[in-house]
Amino acid sequence: MTSCALAIVWALVLFPILDTGSKLAFGLGVVGTLLIMGIAYGPTGALLPELLATRHRYTGAGLAYNLSAILGGAIPPLAAAPLTDAFGSIAIGVMLSALAVLSLVCTIKLSESKDHAM
Repeated sequence: MTSCALAIVWALVLFPILDTGSKLAFGLGVVGTLLIMGIAYGPTGALLPELLATRHRYTGAGLAYNLSAILGGAIPPLAAAPLTDAFGSIAIGVMLSALAVLSLVCTIKLSESKDHAM
């Protein structure tokens, strides 16, 4: 949830920073983005298998991880070019921020599985 909350704000701040065109801005953008990404991906390896029954645990986790990478890695870049043409680079930040809000809502809706036998 921390990474989602940070990503909501960072996505809106990132593109105006990158629009300056400096090398320092690019470096700051990469470091900030990878830091937030690391906060999210760190617990993912433990969380995904925990959500599934033991019988389906690693197959389901592998499918969830890889399919989400395909969808998340393909659709937003395809939408980014038309958004940038129509509204400027801040539109990409708004789109990414909206996706981070969706991720935060989904994360909040996850149920704790420690008391459920699977």
